[in-house]
Amino acid sequence: MAGGRRWWRWGHVVVVVAAMVVGVVGDSSSASASSQAGPELVRTKRQQIQFGFDGRQGNLGSFISSLLGGGRNPNQGNQGNQGNQGNQGNQGNQGNRPGNFTINIGGLPINVVGGQNGGVGISFGQGGCGANNGGCQHECRINQRGVRCRCRDGFRLNRDRRTCRDENECRRNNGGCSDQCTNTEGSFICSCFQGQLQADQLTCSSGSDENLQEQTCAFNNGGCQQFCSQTQQGVVCFCQNGFVLGPDKTSCQRADACSNNNGGCEDICTSTPRGPACSCKPGKFLRPDGRTCQDVDECRFNRGGCMHFCINTDGSFRCECQNGYELVNGQFCRPAPQTPPPITRPPSTTSRPSPPTLPTSAPIIDSRGCGVNSKKSLFNRIVGGKPADPKDWPWMAALLRRDRNIQYCGGTLITSQHVLTAAHCLRPFSASDIQVRLGEYTFDNPTDGAHVDFDVMEVRMHESYNSDTQENDIAVLKLDRPTTFNDIILPACLPPPGVFYEGRSGYVTGWGTIHFGGPVSSVLQEVVVPVWSRQDCSNAYPGKVFPGMMCAGLKTGGKDSCQGDSGGPYQIQDTKTRRWYVAGVVSWGIQCAQPENPGVYTEVAQYIDWIKANAVF
Repeated sequence: MAGGRRWWRWGHVVVVVAAMVVGVVGDSSSASASSQAGPELVRTKRQQIQFGFDGRQGNLGSFISSLLGGGRNPNQGNQGNQGNQGNQGNQGNQGNRPGNFTINIGGLPINVVGGQNGGVGISFGQGGCGANNGGCQHECRINQRGVRCRCRDGFRLNRDRRTCRDENECRRNNGGCSDQCTNTEGSFICSCFQGQLQADQLTCSSGSDENLQEQTCAFNNGGCQQFCSQTQQGVVCFCQNGFVLGPDKTSCQRADACSNNNGGCEDICTSTPRGPACSCKPGKFLRPDGRTCQDVDECRFNRGGCMHFCINTDGSFRCECQNGYELVNGQFCRPAPQTPPPITRPPSTTSRPSPPTLPTSAPIIDSRGCGVNSKKSLFNRIVGGKPADPKDWPWMAALLRRDRNIQYCGGTLITSQHVLTAAHCLRPFSASDIQVRLGEYTFDNPTDGAHVDFDVMEVRMHESYNSDTQENDIAVLKLDRPTTFNDIILPACLPPPGVFYEGRSGYVTGWGTIHFGGPVSSVLQEVVVPVWSRQDCSNAYPGKVFPGMMCAGLKTGGKDSCQGDSGGPYQIQDTKTRRWYVAGVVSWGIQCAQPENPGVYTEVAQYIDWIKANAVF
């Protein structure tokens, strides 16, 4: 309180007046105390008068009783203060802090606030927490200085010391979450990949070997589909009679699903928990009946990759060359060796050298086609997540939301009218919600005139796409019209069926975020990362890597695709032909560029037949 103090000591009627100014709370008026024995109470409407005294000497209860001219006997105790008897709020003469209570005398509220060592503060009037919660938004408390506002957990007091604002717990140390932290009003939520949130509501069981090793049958049934057994070595899954354990050692499939008439399949039958699943041999695709197969005309799609002519056969195809050329590596053509016509001469005993022939290492004639860019090779460049050159990736496509005109996913041009992307990029959108942009490099200059926008005529998502596990995360978009190829718009090549690029390095490109949760890039970015072995990939994400997936990234982290890159290409260059092949489609991962957590890609080589069957609709 501003000014001097008037102290009252019980047992000695001692009045000390030191130019005391009695604070008035409730409006801007004030009341002064004259230097006379005893307190002078000045009461005005909506005013509150405060002063303090020390109750360490004498009887606090008797003083208040005499001051108020009667009322409750403090020595008998009440809920706020028990005088010399003491209670939970105050132990009286034992020297603890007295409790707080309010007495109404003649319509005047009198607020008594306990202090240290038996000291108290008294306020008179309509102030305190009783009037409009003391002006506090959340909680109102009274102390020796008057009203003090407090906020509930998850909120922070504003500068006005009255109102409260939400506290963003995710700003500091990610809220303690091991993965994704989402701020809510007054709290926050930790979330994990596929909902693998542990009991502490902070850490995730996926993506951490230590957490997975601690997995027991009591948690999510050990990840087993049917039965779980706990052993010293860890969790062991097993199945009921009539079922066998699947390749992932956690799921169960019928043991005899294909034993009867090959499950009704024309070509390949695979047992699944739901029964037989039919598929076709390479070069064929499954008919709508789900059982019979139809030959794929490989020559309808980019001439089967042949340089000159493509001849379709049952379940396969072959390449041929025009007259004067010979076939090389089953796909390319080069000039055939020239043999001069025979010349009739008289017999001679002198031998003549045979006409020269072209060496087998003669250069292959390059015809413009898939996977060709303005550079001969990029492997000599050191890339660590930096802007690409404008003409390096002419098959790069951007998927835009039509309603917001923003890029949200990537894609790869594979024909003049088809774009390959991830299935998860297309939910919950329809074809009319999506726009495809080709020839884009930077979104900073939308009027550069170089890019071309297309509407989407039709969407083909893989019929077995699983949004929970991201299995078969692949789709094809048909553009509303064919594009014209030029230096900045060209298709990428598809890899041969079944090829695997373990140990090879490739490039990921996109306009995604430059780090997890960060801003997106307006300029096309590129980063080079190697392909992991299938075993290392499965070890990084136990039980989450399925056929048709592959991993790529650095074991130490630091380089990866990220949010917004989904659907874009992971491309590898053929060292002989210098053509680029789309080996993977950006699918999923845990955050971005984390050590021992590679990016997971849809393995395109496992879906060649499906792509060719769905890129001719």
